[in-house]
Amino acid sequence: MKTVRIFAFVISLALVLGAALTLPVSANSAQTKWNGTDAAGASVTDGDCPIIVEKEILTLDLAEFPQTYYHSSDDYLAYTGRVTAEYHFYNPSDYTVTATLLFPFGKAPDYGMSYDENGMPIRDVDVQKYGIKVNGEQIDAELRHSILENYQVLDFLNERYLPVEDEYHRHPSYTPELAVVACTYTVSGVNDNAYPAATAAIDLPENGIQNGNAMLYIPDQRCLQSNDGIRRVGVGVDNGESFTVYIIGSLSADLPKWTVYQNGGVDDGEEIGGNVTLTKTEEMTFLDLALTKWDAEGGVDRIDWYNAFTRQLFNARHSFGLVDPHYMRLDVGNQLNRWYKYEITLEPGERMINTVTAPIYPDINDRFEPPTYAYTYLLSPAKTWKEFGNIDIRINTPFYLLDNSLGDFEKTSEGYALHLESLPQWSELEFTLCASESPERQTAPLGLYLIFLMLSPFVLIGMIILILVAGIVTVILIKRRKRKKQENDAFK
Repeated sequence: MKTVRIFAFVISLALVLGAALTLPVSANSAQTKWNGTDAAGASVTDGDCPIIVEKEILTLDLAEFPQTYYHSSDDYLAYTGRVTAEYHFYNPSDYTVTATLLFPFGKAPDYGMSYDENGMPIRDVDVQKYGIKVNGEQIDAELRHSILENYQVLDFLNERYLPVEDEYHRHPSYTPELAVVACTYTVSGVNDNAYPAATAAIDLPENGIQNGNAMLYIPDQRCLQSNDGIRRVGVGVDNGESFTVYIIGSLSADLPKWTVYQNGGVDDGEEIGGNVTLTKTEEMTFLDLALTKWDAEGGVDRIDWYNAFTRQLFNARHSFGLVDPHYMRLDVGNQLNRWYKYEITLEPGERMINTVTAPIYPDINDRFEPPTYAYTYLLSPAKTWKEFGNIDIRINTPFYLLDNSLGDFEKTSEGYALHLESLPQWSELEFTLCASESPERQTAPLGLYLIFLMLSPFVLIGMIILILVAGIVTVILIKRRKRKKQENDAFK
């Protein structure tokens, strides 16, 4: 019997979800922005895949809203919000099809992070909450990780980028064996009292440091300024402190000399006394650099970590040979999307029900009273299947459905339902839930009102002074105008 191995994938993007809190005066600050995650529909990258999706039943069980902060892993794991995608597969071919599938968890939400007794983050505590079934029987799944940015979806759907690979990704310019030199510089001779925010900088030519595909990565980079064909790269420095520069690839010459500038400035004429001395060099490979912050006990496969780090470098590199530290981190752990990896096999003419269940985390918007919760489920990746039939969407919730992207949901005893004969042409499934049918937008945080009340005597005094100054200026202008009119009349 002919066996064909076909890779079918489910896409997931990390959705950055914002929320604003009303903070009381004299209270500790709280985080006002939380990351949630998307869920995604099934897709296939092999155009010759014979598997057909006859229908999908998509069920979102949302009996509660997540908290904005969890004190323990047990509390976090008690959150019941989940999405279940039930795919009805059919193999119409005359040969067996074995498919390796990936289903995403997305990033762990910010409000779900837990820490151990040493203060280290505990990742993926919710991975084993749910799982994958084939015809009602639980099957094994492997946890995998990747970094997946928005534009990479197109790469993935066009087979140029696989989110999870079983080997180290070998880019033509960046391989695990690529030479890397870590240069440690130490600062001395800076007057910290006069210049507590001094900056050390080097000048790179407009065409960069490129010798082949050499890159410069400065994790502590503070600023980048371009002027007259020169790019000046600055690092905040303190007397006696050190910083590291990573040279990825081989350079034909040494780096330019570092110059120290006054507080926050790197302009010509702002130079001050101080020395930046190369005190240590360490040779390593690109693999060593990528695994600098990898923890063998952290639950992330070293290949996944390396490939995520490499993908991150692609996103962060400038054309002139500098890596943007805002998009590049040695520790990629908090940026990883999580995937279930598993296999299914369909015999010729076989039908199968594959059910995947995972937690789903919403956007929490606390600018409304009560707060609103926005969810996203991506439907478009499913268009890559050879055929995709109808889809039933069920939102089981006691809350109010304020809006959605797909049209009229029918109100049911369990929540809301919608039947579509085919996938929508453009829209994803996006909807908002709330405990109130008519939440009110807060025009200003309560904290601002409290601050205003606390400062009201000073505000009142300031307003009085402003009125007096405006009155005096007005009188002066009127007198000047009258005097000028008198002078003009006399001239005539």
